[in-house]
Amino acid sequence: MAVRTPPTDEDIWVVPGAWWSKTDPFRGRCPVARVTVNVAAAQSVSDKLAQSAERIRAILGHSGSHRVLAQRGAQYLSRPGSDPLGAAVCAAIGMDAKLFDGDALGRYYDNHADLADYLVATHGLRFAVSTVAALTGVCAESQSSDMWNGHAYRITAQPCDPPATLVRRLRTLLAAAADMDYADALDEARRLRRGTLSIRLLTSYLFPTEQHWVTADLADPQLSEGFGATFLLASVTDPALAHRILGMITWHWHLLRDNKSLIYSLAAHLGPAATSVLIRLWETGRGNGSAPGPETLARILARLPDDAAMDFLAEHAWRNATAAALLGSTERFPARAMRVLAARTARRESTDTFRDHVRRHRELATAMCDELPESARRLIIESLPTPSVPTTPAELVPAILRDPPWQRPRPEPTTIATLEAPADVRVSWQAGEREKWLGRVETLTTNEVRQRLEHVPPGSSTISEWQLTALAQVELARADPYLRTSRISSLLWHAEPLLELTAAHGAAAHDLVIDAATTQPRYHAPAIAPFESPTVAALIADWLPLRSRRRIALDWLRRHPDYAATALIPGAIGKARKARRTHAAALRTLATLGHTDAVLAAASAYGATAAVRELLDIDPAEIVPARIPPLPQWLSIPELPPIMLTSGYPLPHDAVANLVVLMMLSDPGVPHAALARIGEYCDTATLAVAAGAIFDQWTKTGSPSKDTWVWEALAAFGNDQTVADLLSHLLWSAAKDSALDTLAAIGSDCALSALITVAQQGRNAAVRAAARIRVDDLADELGLSADQLADRMVLDPGLRPDGTALLDFGPRQFVLGFDEQLRPTITGADGIRRKSLPKANAHDDQTLAAESGATYRTIPKYVQNCAAEQIRRLERAMVTDRRFTLDELRNQYIAHPVRINLTRRLIWATYRDDRLVESFRITADNTLADVSGGTLELAEDADIGIAHPSHLGADLTAAWAGVLAEYELPQPFPQIGRSAT
Repeated sequence: MAVRTPPTDEDIWVVPGAWWSKTDPFRGRCPVARVTVNVAAAQSVSDKLAQSAERIRAILGHSGSHRVLAQRGAQYLSRPGSDPLGAAVCAAIGMDAKLFDGDALGRYYDNHADLADYLVATHGLRFAVSTVAALTGVCAESQSSDMWNGHAYRITAQPCDPPATLVRRLRTLLAAAADMDYADALDEARRLRRGTLSIRLLTSYLFPTEQHWVTADLADPQLSEGFGATFLLASVTDPALAHRILGMITWHWHLLRDNKSLIYSLAAHLGPAATSVLIRLWETGRGNGSAPGPETLARILARLPDDAAMDFLAEHAWRNATAAALLGSTERFPARAMRVLAARTARRESTDTFRDHVRRHRELATAMCDELPESARRLIIESLPTPSVPTTPAELVPAILRDPPWQRPRPEPTTIATLEAPADVRVSWQAGEREKWLGRVETLTTNEVRQRLEHVPPGSSTISEWQLTALAQVELARADPYLRTSRISSLLWHAEPLLELTAAHGAAAHDLVIDAATTQPRYHAPAIAPFESPTVAALIADWLPLRSRRRIALDWLRRHPDYAATALIPGAIGKARKARRTHAAALRTLATLGHTDAVLAAASAYGATAAVRELLDIDPAEIVPARIPPLPQWLSIPELPPIMLTSGYPLPHDAVANLVVLMMLSDPGVPHAALARIGEYCDTATLAVAAGAIFDQWTKTGSPSKDTWVWEALAAFGNDQTVADLLSHLLWSAAKDSALDTLAAIGSDCALSALITVAQQGRNAAVRAAARIRVDDLADELGLSADQLADRMVLDPGLRPDGTALLDFGPRQFVLGFDEQLRPTITGADGIRRKSLPKANAHDDQTLAAESGATYRTIPKYVQNCAAEQIRRLERAMVTDRRFTLDELRNQYIAHPVRINLTRRLIWATYRDDRLVESFRITADNTLADVSGGTLELAEDADIGIAHPSHLGADLTAAWAGVLAEYELPQPFPQIGRSAT
């Protein structure tokens, strides 16, 4: 059970420890942290200045450059340390002209924190403060209309904000500085405050200890919104001053969105008094894409011991993220929540939230009941029934839930060996695979190759598809410098160029591909497929527990089982604890994929058969990590529907808690092995309902990303009702991979039908494509042939069981049906067939008529899209002697509202040893009738097919022709009228 121990005094304000790392340090107010100058970063900036010296001089020498600034910058290049203004000039050119980094985007888009370390390490804090102040009036301006090539910069004197990353790092170093160094820098700041308002605002940010500076600057009549004023939110200690800043913001909301440390600083220094400021920020930024999102503000409000903060969260609990924050707040301050939510129930608001809170805190609700409003007292009485719950004998509780593995001593592995995996890199292609990728490489002329490679030299981190295509066509000697020293551009969003490069240069492409796969696995992970190396094996072991990359990891294990076993064994039985855990899990996965022999063969080669066999023989239900996660705050076990044991007793709450822990220990896509055994002891229907209730509790609180194990709970215990619930979720939700994997894991025919529905009707192309992959995989697992899968790919478009749809106009009704070619027909109540659906007249119900018109337009369109294929497949089934089971005939044809229109027009037969036994048709009431009209009952194991005239014989064929003519049943394709040869 989750342990909840609220503080004795819910009005005590303590800044959450995790917040300090998210704030801009405030000397004397935040915990003292050991912060030192990053010497390596300082040296890197120094090197970049030296390397860029000639280009800086060229800009200083530009005819349009400010003469004095150019002189001071040139002097600094010659004698570093002589002048803060000169340092500011060189820094401005380096940032604005993007000289320090080939991937740079400019002053405001790159991280320039290293520049603060350089200034402090090289010149000291005083000099650094003066240099950053000078940056407020210096910038390098481009004279070219081409923003990417041919820059012609000049240095100018004009107002220009310093980069946020630079000033934040300098404030951090000031907050941690020795008292003497701080006092020296403060003296310099006092001198600088004789300058412009921008410099004064900067010093108030850098030195928040000087609160009188903050107050004076915010009272300045010349103050307007912008960088300087907004950043003072990190320095204010008075909510009135914070309101003054927010009152000025009209265009610069992005400064708060991109610098959340300002909001955390504000909340940390104001505490509960920040509530009104945060609420104002929430409401004034509503609907503004540049403003901070409500998720951040809700998380902060949830930590404040303040009635107004909690009431505001309750008011906005319709938003998932806010609901999660409200739950955190009510659990952190349960007595306050009882009072605040009770007050809302008097206005008939938050009643469900109050009921949930009462059930979570029964004793507290009982103790506070008398002091709450009458509406709340009634809800407490309703929410705390006292049913008689039978006590479950301990011996009936499954042993793994009564005494789970984490509550028992766990022995260490008996054997820890030091083994070395082969270090070489190999590329293993499947038949024709390398040729396929080589054939896809775009053919370039020699001149095109030269131009593409000259544009980006070796060592660049912006290698694009253009350069990769060129590298795939040159000899290895020319490509090698790129392969060894370059990195892939962040704008390459697919893996195909990397596979083409690997096909051209083999193992030499390994390091470049691995770097791309680790930095952007979402796009480049598939490129590791042909490689065999210890690095790849380690990546695979790390990826297996990750939902987003598990499929790629499994594909690699299936492709390289022998190498995988060889590469994983040393880590699985080695000394490193993390590797032992991940590599051992990968080995067990390899064994479950059917490659136990490969694992044991590799173990034998190492002389480690006993150790590996011991690892494989461990009961997977007993494998749990050293640290067991606590139950999530959002989960309320007493609110879950009871899980019934097969003995008829309910599973006790402490056993349910242990069951939830096992759910939490599941890997993405792989429910914990112990869960498969729970169904032997519990009623499976109640398990499915409980898993669904856990999912509902999770989604109501914003679906916290750290608790995605709920999908594995659904996969382990879900049933057809779970599938139905997930289907509606999937058709509008963006959480495609998790939900699709869950449907595939449930693996029933119902789940397959749901996946097919998503594959055809999903909310976007990505969802539909992902669903189709799962459809194919699940069809393979279920052993379905291509024809059997195609049978399931035709969905019900909304017809009645008889294959018709009622089009209701109110006073008039029409029936939409389909003929033998699945062409739409319209029949009135008088039985007369019409050419099309009539238009509504003045006496019709206009709303019903409009809905019927929409149905008439959509259903026939869907049926017509699949009609020709269905008729063609039925004819092919007859010609190729395809056989159906009775269950397939019932579910895929008779019960299918589209196919029933075709099924009733065909003659079917049962077969034994490929010889026709009985022939029959499906009647209007879906019974089976023989040629004389008698009812036919088939055996469950009957072998059924569409009768070919050559099987029926001339007499039976003629008799069936008469029956079809009598009942006016034209056939969708020539069957009875077909030649018997």
